[in-house]
Amino acid sequence: MPVFNGEPYLSDTIESILAQSLRQFELIISDNGSTDDTEQICRQYASKDSRMRYFRQPVNRGAAWNYNHVFELARAPYFKWAAHDDPIEPPFLIECVSELDRDPSAVAIFTAVKRIDEEGRVISIKPPAMRTDNASAVDRFEATLVSVPFEAVFGVIRSDVLRQTALIGNYANSDEVLLRELALHGRLVQLPAPLFHSRDHRGNSVQSHPSPTQRAAWFDPRNANRAVFPICWEAVEYLRCVGRSPVGTADKLSCYVHVARWVKWNAGRIVKDVRRGLRQARLTPATAA
Repeated sequence: MPVFNGEPYLSDTIESILAQSLRQFELIISDNGSTDDTEQICRQYASKDSRMRYFRQPVNRGAAWNYNHVFELARAPYFKWAAHDDPIEPPFLIECVSELDRDPSAVAIFTAVKRIDEEGRVISIKPPAMRTDNASAVDRFEATLVSVPFEAVFGVIRSDVLRQTALIGNYANSDEVLLRELALHGRLVQLPAPLFHSRDHRGNSVQSHPSPTQRAAWFDPRNANRAVFPICWEAVEYLRCVGRSPVGTADKLSCYVHVARWVKWNAGRIVKDVRRGLRQARLTPATAA
């Protein structure tokens, strides 16, 4: 669990993890220099449950660094990222782990999603993901380009496969790129029971960082002082993840075609991205002075 200033919902999520039906796991929390009561909350739980390991960073090094850091600290064959504000129901881990044990073709297992509000009330059940469990790597990659199942990044993932990826990059939407890269390695399987709760609140990462440039700075604070082109960067990373994927040459060529189509679909966003980045490049030296 990477966290920064997670006080309002942290206890609720920690308790949901510690209450899992599967008892054999470790909960690793990396605190990115929180300035609220996050540290006190984490240390209190860690003092009572030996499955918790708490690490505190002296400064906020950005979401990308923190997400990758908790994975580097992990030791198990299966791994799950946990958002501090998204609780899970007691069967979540055992259902996901059992499916990974049963199905060697799956690289990640995630569940259907309940959207909840700030008070934990259910808002809706999210529709199922599209074709991410297809046997064809090309079809899976295409499906995620059309509609990426964001909740899959909070599923249970094979650690050895995750190590073969670029993990979370220090640019906006790098979590989407990671999911699409995982789809090239194997099936992303969604279980039908809605055991994952996605909390909709004003302080979550999407609502508090709505623009691509703000998201880029959330992933890496150094991006706040740079001219960044997040959509262009995302397109380049798709080419890179296809290039290092384990699929054959013919499938790679098909995936490159799908990336080209993605660029075409997002042409308007890319043009805006370039204009915004060029404006930022002109303003950055003056601001620094």
